[in-house]
Amino acid sequence: DIGMIFQQFNLFGSRTIYDNVAYPLKLAHWKKADEKKRITELLSFVGLTSKAWDHPDQLSGGQKQRVGIARALATKPSILLADESTSALDPETTADVLSLLKRVNAELGVTVVVITHEMEVVRTIADRVVVMAGGRVVEEGSVYEVFSSPSTSVAADFVATSLRNTPDLVEAEDLQAGTGRLFTVTMQEGAGFFDAVSRVSAAGVSVNIVHGGVTTLQHHSFGRLTVRLTPHDDAGTQAIEDFAASLTRTTTIEEIR
Repeated sequence: DIGMIFQQFNLFGSRTIYDNVAYPLKLAHWKKADEKKRITELLSFVGLTSKAWDHPDQLSGGQKQRVGIARALATKPSILLADESTSALDPETTADVLSLLKRVNAELGVTVVVITHEMEVVRTIADRVVVMAGGRVVEEGSVYEVFSSPSTSVAADFVATSLRNTPDLVEAEDLQAGTGRLFTVTMQEGAGFFDAVSRVSAAGVSVNIVHGGVTTLQHHSFGRLTVRLTPHDDAGTQAIEDFAASLTRTTTIEEIR
């Protein structure tokens, strides 16, 4: 059994919240007493007990989506399909709805499949991610795997919209206006990046982190940092050449030219 929640809520405006949640139970011919018990449980779970006899136009967008979630869970589905379920919500309300969906998975044991183009939603809620393009699956894996080292350009473009840890063309041009050489370093845990920075600094090179960040997902850290390396003598110039070679295999480094 699959429950469905929608981007635009799809609630019956003429019916109360109680009756909206009751609708799939009536279609499934539940007994009246069982129906009442289930609706009471669900409204409590989504935090809308006090709104049972209100109508949808009396609710906020986030509350409407909570009703949609309660309705989708009414018949005790094993899978909940959320089709762009937060696209019509503001960021704070989106966070609340995603928190509720995580509770649905953790407390009720329901598998939640989220269809979204918002990678921040994937980053917040998902355990695994499937990337599709042109109706075909082009990449799949754990959220950490796809975000830390996307193997396709489609996935890399999606991930970039969430992480924003690589300079765009305008930012890169501004950064290149300064002295020294610019390198973008992509790293996972145990990359040895900061040890390499210590060595190059000791060799007479000024090191400045000018862009990027470190992210933690599924208890693992990864990051992308843009650094400016400025040598002060010939030894420093050679140290910069040796910089990339000193990093481990879990790191990639590319010079911005």
